[in-house]
Amino acid sequence: VGGGVAGVQRGHHVKALGHGTQLRRLGHRHVQEVHTRKAQLRGQLLAVANRGDGTGSVGEPASMRYSELSRLIAGVSQKMLTQTLRSLERDGLITRTVTPTVPATVDYALTDLGLSLHRTTRQLRVWAQDHMDTVQTHRDHYDTQH
Repeated sequence: VGGGVAGVQRGHHVKALGHGTQLRRLGHRHVQEVHTRKAQLRGQLLAVANRGDGTGSVGEPASMRYSELSRLIAGVSQKMLTQTLRSLERDGLITRTVTPTVPATVDYALTDLGLSLHRTTRQLRVWAQDHMDTVQTHRDHYDTQH
């Protein structure tokens, strides 16, 4: 396996280190934790988008600077945020715009595809909030019966 290539070998995930061919095995648990954290971060980014224009108003999401995203999503590492933003850009959900200032300014905005996902997740969030008490009542009833 060449440098920069990740693959699976005998049921174990492997990751290339640097540009050489040296590989390090990652346990399934570690890989699962990384995937879970990435999924959580994607959800947090969509939640940030759900905040509208950043002023607390409910409207269409506005573009946000990298530094704003980093501040709003507590506890995320720079590496994880960067990887997730690149993944969202690759998926066509966001655009990345670099303004040549000193230091450079990087803005992220939802694409039309990302905006459609934003609207869908907003509807799901509203449904969940509207039905939270009913779901809990059903859970409590089920738990007493089983």
